[in-house]
Amino acid sequence: MEETGLTDVMQAHSFKYGEEKESFLNKADVFVLPTHDECFPFTLLEAMEQELPYITYAQGGIPDIAEERKQTLAFHLIRRKH
Repeated sequence: MEETGLTDVMQAHSFKYGEEKESFLNKADVFVLPTHDECFPFTLLEAMEQELPYITYAQGGIPDIAEERKQTLAFHLIRRKH
């Protein structure tokens, strides 16, 4: 994030549990899940439960659970050959 100059507007966090997780999600403006491999991420369901808008990749089961939500921005991963 430092390379892109986003540290003033974005924060990355590690694992949160219990009340700390709930408090964290309640304070968040948006949930970003930069995963390429998770089939059905529970962290995304928890963000959806808090009605957070979210940004993620359209991988695995994510398109199925995101289909009914209006606060979704899901990208299709394009793998480029080097």
